[in-house]
Amino acid sequence: MYPSVLSLYKSKPSSSADHQPPQDCPTNSVEFLRGMRDLQATGTFCDVVLKGSDASSQGIPCHRSVLCVQSPYFRAAFTHNWKESSAPVFRLANIDNSTLKELVTYAYTMHLRLSDDTVVPVLIAAQFLQMTPVARMCWKYVKQRLCLSSCLDVHDLASQHNNPRLASAALQLIHLHFLSLAQSLEFLRMDAQQVLSLLL
Repeated sequence: MYPSVLSLYKSKPSSSADHQPPQDCPTNSVEFLRGMRDLQATGTFCDVVLKGSDASSQGIPCHRSVLCVQSPYFRAAFTHNWKESSAPVFRLANIDNSTLKELVTYAYTMHLRLSDDTVVPVLIAAQFLQMTPVARMCWKYVKQRLCLSSCLDVHDLASQHNNPRLASAALQLIHLHFLSLAQSLEFLRMDAQQVLSLLL
């Protein structure tokens, strides 16, 4: 009698070493992102074109799958049975094209370039698209630049966009230097409601 074929492949007794959790490989993650970015840069396998407020622009070729991973907004837009979900062009009329390009770059690279000129539009767009890590980086950038010359603007931004902790920090600085700030051009340009919000 020949031994059963299955008996030749009996598994060895399991040990604790066989049940170790899988190990992450950061290098592979970087290579994966680089590969997706290369595909996006050449338009390979891209299945949607994003357009911002400038409708005349050529738009940004993207992969729906990448956008869905990075943004719950896009996940909802592309997975629901909406007319726009399968359209070749997806328009975001409330986001300017340069801001949209920065967010797409982040989606494919996990890197974000911020400056004093770009941080506010990127923050507002990131909150709209529910890209929480991007919004968090923007708030960190703004907080690091909180000073006497920026506290009025920071308080206004944080109050309007649901960051009470940063609004409170800016307000403390405003109260500490109120007499000096009351003579600034930024203060004089504020309407009565904005001034009242600083006094409450």
